[in-house]
Amino acid sequence: MSTLSIKTKIILATTLVFGIVFSGFSVVIYQRVKSAYVERLDARLEGQAEKIREEVEEQYLEKRFPNESDLRSLKTEGLPDPLIRLTDSVGSVIFGDSLLQSWPMKSWKEVEGHEFTFEERAIAQHRYRCLWAPVEANDRDQYAVQIAVSLREVEAGLALLQLLLIIGVPVALLIAAVAVYAIVTVAFQPLSAMVAATERISPLNLGERLGPPKTHDEVFKLAATFNTMMERIESAFKGQKQFVADASHEIRTPLTIIQSELEYAQKHFSELSSQESVEAALEEVDRLKKISDDLLLLAKLESPSMNLSIQSVRIDEVLTDCVKRMKPVADKRTVSLRLEICEALEIKGDEDKLRSGVLNLIDNAIKYSKEGGGVTVALSRSGKKVVVSVCDGGEGIGEADRLNIFERFHRSESSRLTHGSGLGLAIVRRIVELHKGEISVESQPGKGSTFAISLPSGE
Repeated sequence: MSTLSIKTKIILATTLVFGIVFSGFSVVIYQRVKSAYVERLDARLEGQAEKIREEVEEQYLEKRFPNESDLRSLKTEGLPDPLIRLTDSVGSVIFGDSLLQSWPMKSWKEVEGHEFTFEERAIAQHRYRCLWAPVEANDRDQYAVQIAVSLREVEAGLALLQLLLIIGVPVALLIAAVAVYAIVTVAFQPLSAMVAATERISPLNLGERLGPPKTHDEVFKLAATFNTMMERIESAFKGQKQFVADASHEIRTPLTIIQSELEYAQKHFSELSSQESVEAALEEVDRLKKISDDLLLLAKLESPSMNLSIQSVRIDEVLTDCVKRMKPVADKRTVSLRLEICEALEIKGDEDKLRSGVLNLIDNAIKYSKEGGGVTVALSRSGKKVVVSVCDGGEGIGEADRLNIFERFHRSESSRLTHGSGLGLAIVRRIVELHKGEISVESQPGKGSTFAISLPSGE
């Protein structure tokens, strides 16, 4: 695993890319300059060959061919000291420079059909560029002319260019690396500040936030996203602390009552009132057990590893079963319990969890309904949603309580007159969230409340 930082990787990768690009450009430039030098030299050799052709034709007309001195006196600009050799149609040398003796001769037949032929060869430890060209005189005499010129000037120019490239490419590469380092350093300054800020954040200062840069770029978005995440973490942390405090308070109260009642029973066991104390203690034990069970269930539901057993569920059958189970509870409180189903509906979900959520809602509705009142459980369809509603005829929920009714351990003043843990609606909300649904409540004081669960249909 690489231990290099992202900053270092970017600098190295960019420098490598620049190195490849600069090297590639250097090769291309060198080859292009070399080709330009050779093409210019070839053009001058061709000009010299044309002058020799014209001179040979002129000497034929004046009947003074071959006049070697006149042929050698021909000059072409930029072509210093050319070597010349002239051969006849059978390859015999008419005249020529001694340095060209080692160069294989060509006759007319070897060069005819080609206006110019070029070669390169080393002579006396130096390279020469040579041109062969056919020459005709008086439309019948045929010759081959060879013109050679040293490549020392070309090689000197190319050597200078090569030296400049060898020095220039590393220098350019160093400049590019320094520029990339400066740019990356400036670009990473906000990230470095963010890293330093995150290292300072601890459970003691979760309210601290990153200062986003002034530019609205990706770093700004990263800082904003991190701050949003920290807000969620802070909220969850506060919720957890509040949860622990509330749970401790709720559990401590019944335990205190149990302790007091049992102590009283111990001192007055022979009296009749001791039976009432034991009964009160047992009620508080039951309440404590219910709180413990609800806490455990809620903890499981909020666990990241929580997995639902998803399958096709007949939600109408689930509601029928829930109403059947809660009927004895409703009858005990003289509350009528009705079920209204529009049609048989099927959804994808965890049947046990859905049943638990509906039972909690019905239990709450019965608990807060007036004696002789009624609770209605209804199933309907709304577009691609399945809606389960539970309507009671209780005192209703105030505006302030309605905002926090789904929070853990939240209990309104009226609800404190009834037994409960304050966890039921929090459990229902979590079950609905796990099924990608929504839960809402509508209530008016004195007219009862309606809780509605909206779930995606199985279609």
